[in-house]
Amino acid sequence: MLPTLQIKVYHINKNRIIVPKSHYFRMKDVKLIHHGFKKVPCEVLSHNQKQNTVYLSSSIMKHLHLKNQSDVIIYSNKNSCSIYYLFGVLVHQQPNKLKHEPLYQEMARVGHTLGFETILFSPQDLDRISHTTNGSIFQQHNWTKIETDIPPVIYNRIPNRAIENHTKIKQAKSYLKTTSILFNPHFFDKWHVYDQLKNSDDVNYLLPETTFHPSQTTINEALTQHPIYLNPLSYSKKYNKYYIEKVDNRLFVAITGKQKEHSYFESTELFFNEYFPKGAQQYVLQDAIRYMEVQGEPFLFRIYTLKNFDNQWRVVLHYMKKFVLSSYDTSETVIPLSMVFTKKEAAAMLKKLDDIALKLSSIVDAQMDNSFGELGFDIGLDQENRLWLAEVYAKPSWDIFYHPAIASKTSTYFTQLFNIGLSKLKVSE
Repeated sequence: MLPTLQIKVYHINKNRIIVPKSHYFRMKDVKLIHHGFKKVPCEVLSHNQKQNTVYLSSSIMKHLHLKNQSDVIIYSNKNSCSIYYLFGVLVHQQPNKLKHEPLYQEMARVGHTLGFETILFSPQDLDRISHTTNGSIFQQHNWTKIETDIPPVIYNRIPNRAIENHTKIKQAKSYLKTTSILFNPHFFDKWHVYDQLKNSDDVNYLLPETTFHPSQTTINEALTQHPIYLNPLSYSKKYNKYYIEKVDNRLFVAITGKQKEHSYFESTELFFNEYFPKGAQQYVLQDAIRYMEVQGEPFLFRIYTLKNFDNQWRVVLHYMKKFVLSSYDTSETVIPLSMVFTKKEAAAMLKKLDDIALKLSSIVDAQMDNSFGELGFDIGLDQENRLWLAEVYAKPSWDIFYHPAIASKTSTYFTQLFNIGLSKLKVSE
């Protein structure tokens, strides 16, 4: 097992590290200490005090910008050593089986440059008796198992609700909350978020008109004014989504489940009798916004926000994409803003969207005990130039980072993500 050591600073102008006596043999020849891209020459001494404590001179702490009382691991190699903070990532299976395995490799590489060792682990890797994890780190182009103490900061990247609701995942998360700071702890309940936002005068103008548990009469009245969506209250796959529009005195109904299909009905009653014979208690009625289109296709703006080192929300990525009704369609089609806006209009629109996304991030996070570090938003522009909030995402998709127009932003995104980890370390200067 690679032990976790706690840094303690002592004030001296010499570049000196004092390690537990049990570590001295493997570190006695060290002449240089690395942390990320920073490095500083040093001398090594030993102590007989607490075996989990390493004393660093204030001179080294200043050069390497390390945090006092932080937990670290130390690798030694001949005449040098490297100090890393631990950054845990909770996943559901081994790294080489993960959908985004190449991105986790990039994440680990970026972490190393910033002085973090990224440890991917699943519930099966946890040992609750010894409070350790046998997770995986990426070294020399391969994933390698390593046993360490459970990282003090853990990023929850369980990929979907179905897996997150598995008993072993729930138990693991419950346990980790007692040992560490677990950020992005869960996916959102869309309608709980809606309830929170509708009470905020700063952002509720972005929400479409919504009716919970609509009756047949309510649906019929809404359809006399505009098309509607019927969205399920739960995320169960047994519930479809419906787009409904009156066309020439008939109802056009587009049904979105695993496959798309559409039908025409002579009346609301016939539609209701076929699909909702027991009522629509498990559904929500929302206005179907007519979004602005490019080449006959509606589009949305996707905005990603992350917290920075000071725990403040920042926009880190935004782009324009094709509107997709089905959650089963994960394709990412990036649309250049120049196809819709002049350069000046695009700049003004992005500024407005960024301001909205930052307000939304602060409100949503405050309602969730400030436990999130990463959020995503879909915002649409209707044909009258009004903005609408279409979706809020916890743990937004990484699919976009494979797109040629966005791939170059991946390293910057992960850099900001590690800043969240640094801000959450329980340390003092």
